[in-house]
Amino acid sequence: MSTWRHRFVTDAAEWRSAGLERRRRVVRPLSATTAEVDGKMVTAYASNDYLGLSRDPRLIEAVAAGARLYGVGAEGRGSVQALGLQSSAIVYMGTLGKSAGLSGAFIAADRLIIDRPIQRARLATYRDRLQRASSAWKPYRLLCSATAIQPLIIGDNVATVEIADALLREGLWVPAIRPPTVPQGSARLRITLSAAHSAADIDCLCKALSQVIATSAANRA
Repeated sequence: MSTWRHRFVTDAAEWRSAGLERRRRVVRPLSATTAEVDGKMVTAYASNDYLGLSRDPRLIEAVAAGARLYGVGAEGRGSVQALGLQSSAIVYMGTLGKSAGLSGAFIAADRLIIDRPIQRARLATYRDRLQRASSAWKPYRLLCSATAIQPLIIGDNVATVEIADALLREGLWVPAIRPPTVPQGSARLRITLSAAHSAADIDCLCKALSQVIATSAANRA
């Protein structure tokens, strides 16, 4: 066996024994909350469609119509500037990705408008449900996050994959994230919430996690 091949085989064996082997899945998103994963229909907790609007035909048509009619505004400053619009009801949303060299996004609007989603947003309610349910998931820890992404720290690589696989068998897709994507010893389930999830979806996830974790603990005892 050649030197490089021997090294690659050895490395692969080490990854496998450490629970770091990655499997390529065939994923076909169907909506913000459903997907087909390796031919199995599942409820997905893995989408970046946090508001559940990416496939809304009304929004798609409105954006297309606006672009056809107004373009992107003079000097690339947007339609609001191009049209000279002034209103207390305008909501301006922007991302802080490539152009700004940062991460995240922002919403600029009247404070009354900003406060409403903070107080009434579904994601905030769903985060609270997860936090309440997480008391049954010990010794694993649900990190407090103000975002749609709720990491459940499992720690052990093999256990993380086993729990993710068990959830998938129940029809719930929650990806397992392991080193080197995250630091050693902090393998986790990446629970991603969407406004398109229903309260029943969240309750189903909480119940399934409680059952799967209890079963996993019993098997390891």
